[in-house]
Amino acid sequence: MQQPVIVIGMYHSGISFVSKLLNHAGVFMGNDLNEHAASKLFDSLNHWIFQQAGASWDSPYNLQFSNQEFNQSIASGVARHLKGHRLKPFLDHTRRKYRKAEHFDFDWGFAHPLNTFTLEVWKELFDRPRIIPIHR
Repeated sequence: MQQPVIVIGMYHSGISFVSKLLNHAGVFMGNDLNEHAASKLFDSLNHWIFQQAGASWDSPYNLQFSNQEFNQSIASGVARHLKGHRLKPFLDHTRRKYRKAEHFDFDWGFAHPLNTFTLEVWKELFDRPRIIPIHR
């Protein structure tokens, strides 16, 4: 599997700009991008992770109490969402043959401000993700 590029940073830090640059450079960032160049699939997964921790984007406090057991459990739930019909909107017509993210053999990634808080879950799911932190 090709490990993803994960862009982290806070809102208004330039994540959208970096995501667009990566996409232009050939890193597939998703076919389901919203107006902020964030994948709708990964947006919903990040929000789901927050819900599991009893947190919200404007109150991420509870995520500081997550431990490896929590992260592993949540990562296995996220893995179920990264295959089958849930994955299709993320992929473009040339990549629809892939049924699981673990089978991707192309450069890909996702950018979202909540990745800053959910990074440990993503690191449980992907062995060696390539992380790009954005600081403003």
